[in-house]
Amino acid sequence: MKKSGKLEPFQKEKIVRACKGVGATAKVAEKIADEIAKTAHDKIATSEIRTAVLSKLRKENPAWEAAYLEHERAKKKKK
Repeated sequence: MKKSGKLEPFQKEKIVRACKGVGATAKVAEKIADEIAKTAHDKIATSEIRTAVLSKLRKENPAWEAAYLEHERAKKKKK
């Protein structure tokens, strides 16, 4: 579920793409996405998914978490 309240189906591929985009290998990105997919449900909030992704990136490589956060900051500045 988006912040706006809009329901959107869970898309594992978005997590894989985001993880690879910050430096994670394809194997690690798939592992993270699979772990999150196991606990995801229809109405899981985007913020919950984000928190889980950040936590798993931090465990794998803190630099990947930092890159994810920097990417988010950069996106907000463009708006």
